[in-house]
Amino acid sequence: MQKASLPSAGKATDLRNAYAQLLWDSRRIATDAKSVVDDFKNTMLPLISRQDVSNADKIAELEAWIKFTTSKGQAAAAQPKQFKDFTTQLRAFADQAEQEIGDKQSEAQAQLDSYRATIAHIDQQINDLFVNVVEPILAYLGIAGGSWQGIATGGSPLFAFLALLKGIAQGYYEFRQFEVALRNVDQKRRELLAQRDELVQKVIALEKQQDLLGDASTVPSTFRSLADEIANFADRMTTFTNTSPQYVKDAQDVETFIKNGIPVSDAVFASKLQFIKDTAGVDSKLLDIYASAPLSDGSADATTTV
Repeated sequence: MQKASLPSAGKATDLRNAYAQLLWDSRRIATDAKSVVDDFKNTMLPLISRQDVSNADKIAELEAWIKFTTSKGQAAAAQPKQFKDFTTQLRAFADQAEQEIGDKQSEAQAQLDSYRATIAHIDQQINDLFVNVVEPILAYLGIAGGSWQGIATGGSPLFAFLALLKGIAQGYYEFRQFEVALRNVDQKRRELLAQRDELVQKVIALEKQQDLLGDASTVPSTFRSLADEIANFADRMTTFTNTSPQYVKDAQDVETFIKNGIPVSDAVFASKLQFIKDTAGVDSKLLDIYASAPLSDGSADATTTV
């Protein structure tokens, strides 16, 4: 995008940095979530299963854990909206870039058409110079059948013009009366050719810009696909990083069992504890993956390289 000189290229860098920050935050949140899961699995569940700890102490520990975990889960609860806001910005940026690319392509094409039309007009002016000046001279001299026969028949008006200039330079008397007119034509021709060369260089530069814009035209769809991928990734990740509410509910369920005087040896209570333990084991492994997720999947560089 920077190569295509799009106004929004700087914003692409800002978005890349914002995404990197989101990923850093997600690592931290995943680490915190993993500590919640591991703490409940490795500390609270064994405590609840102990026969030598009173129900009152178990309830006190559970309530303290619930209070602490609830306060710690606020960042995780806020993260889904942060990712949603980011992907919304990413899609809006793709729309903006697409508009800018389209505008620049239209502008460049209009300029190209103008330059090419001007070049064609200059070519016609050069041709008219030869036709209006050289041909009458040739006709006047009547040299088509003489020793200079090749001038009129050997090629283009330019060929004849250059041959006449050569004749003047070589001192042919009959050509000298046309010297001023021919010199003026030559000067005008050189001026027109200089203008033409300048326009040709501008055409080449615009064609290169068109190539860059053509390359950049794939960027909006790339960003939209990236937004979809990030949204899918965020949905999966935040489902696990925002596990605190579920474990708070599990703790409350366990507390209810204890308050109702149900022993941990009860089949239903024991099944509940085993289910929490098994689920926590899976969640912990997944959160460990998200806690060490790469900061880039390789797509982030697309924001600045085009």
